Amino acid sequence: MSIDFTLAQRRCLLARGSWCMDFYTQQPLPVPEPIFGSKSCPENCGGLKRGVCDADTGRCSCVAGWRGEGCTQLDKAPCFNQGADKRDLNWTNPTWVWSRCAGTCDDDISMCYCPVGSKYGRVEAPPDSPPGTSAINLGRPLYNCHPGTDEKGGKVAWGIIPYEDLFSKEKGWCEVDKPEFNGHGDCHLGFCMCHEGYYGFECSRRREGVPQSTGEQEGSKPWLAPHVNPVPATHGPSSRPDGRKRPFIYVYDLPPEFNSRLLQTRTERGFWWTYSVEPVLHEAMLLSEHRTLDPDEADFFYVPVYSTCVFELYGKNPRPRWPNMEGAGQGPRPMAASKMMRAAQTGMNVVYDHLPHHQSTSILNHPTPPKSSNIQQPDGC
Repeated sequence: MSIDFTLAQRRCLLARGSWCMDFYTQQPLPVPEPIFGSKSCPENCGGLKRGVCDADTGRCSCVAGWRGEGCTQLDKAPCFNQGADKRDLNWTNPTWVWSRCAGTCDDDISMCYCPVGSKYGRVEAPPDSPPGTSAINLGRPLYNCHPGTDEKGGKVAWGIIPYEDLFSKEKGWCEVDKPEFNGHGDCHLGFCMCHEGYYGFECSRRREGVPQSTGEQEGSKPWLAPHVNPVPATHGPSSRPDGRKRPFIYVYDLPPEFNSRLLQTRTERGFWWTYSVEPVLHEAMLLSEHRTLDPDEADFFYVPVYSTCVFELYGKNPRPRWPNMEGAGQGPRPMAASKMMRAAQTGMNVVYDHLPHHQSTSILNHPTPPKSSNIQQPDGC
């Protein structure tokens, strides 16, 4: 592969040290075959609706609403002032809380959906269904859109949105028609439920013995095609015949309570300002051509802990909290983020301590680039 030295010099003009030129002038390395996991998980993580089995570690990543080694224990997070029918008990109660719901509450994640009876209302499974049975109709999320009046025009102290903007037949959000991740899973509010044989945060990893296949972007969901890009680490040499360049980055798969669970339990459509930086950076690392599935060859390690997302959620929902137990003091949000980071460190040491690259390191102390890399560390910040 020829090297464009002029381009390299132009891009590295203001860089300190030699690391930039080292990067652009290095010879590409061949892309290896993907690494496949083969471990099984307890109770198969409760089936495809409750969690995803990490075939590398043999541990389950449970979807919000479930917990335990095999995702077999209910872990409810009801909305504020919720009744047995998952509707608000009394709109005249003036208390305002982020997780209060004017529609039907999904008490797995404290998420509010359009109510039963509206065109896009949530329809729960029959009362005698087994625990965890999916809703008959998921419904359209209301997030934290609280009506300022009731159907008869009476004031609702905990809301500000005009009633007709949410529920009227002519223009209501719950009535009017409005126009998904890697092609091997279904994304629901930030958690990717992988198809059989696939695992990982974005469902790009394959279990041992599972052949490579085209995703749903080339079948039932063609609208996904512009958003699905093959990653050399998970697709093998055919995805990058010209090779790959250092640095190589290994992305940890942490339990969902440190990342995707926070997206599932958010009360607004998105996180604003810098609160969204960590999910964006995580996705960039997962899709990067520098990603590696082999930690022993990695130059850098990325730990996907969404600590800033806690700032958007803490105190608004009954969860998250660390430790995850009733009565645990919440304190200010920086304290919550600090507790979350400490819990992530403990979790990493439990999940990855058996792996050679982790035995002498921790979340705060990762290896420096191996001697096989000719790229120097950047000088300064």
